[in-house]
Amino acid sequence: MGRLKGFSIGGNYRYESPKTIGYGYKMDAGRVATDLSQVFKSPAYDSVGLTFGYRRKLRDRYNWSIQLHLDNVLQSKDKILATSVQPDGSMRRGMIREARSWAMTNTFEF
Repeated sequence: MGRLKGFSIGGNYRYESPKTIGYGYKMDAGRVATDLSQVFKSPAYDSVGLTFGYRRKLRDRYNWSIQLHLDNVLQSKDKILATSVQPDGSMRRGMIREARSWAMTNTFEF
């Protein structure tokens, strides 16, 4: 492999389909009832990650590797997404989807 010996590249793609996060309400014979025809769904969510690595043998029994992990490569800002809603459609509970981030790992094996 010559010049590229020890290098690695990897990637991932994650997709989450829309989820039902709540239902509306209606008045039924003077009582408040769940309206199953009024469904609130979360948007679909996807993310892309990349990994770059290098590994080499230091001595007979010792190996060294370093990896750079990039998460949410295509997302530049944090997103607040509803995970459940009130019967009128307003957010009841939410979560923060982390924006682009990175981590580096350094490993010695012996």
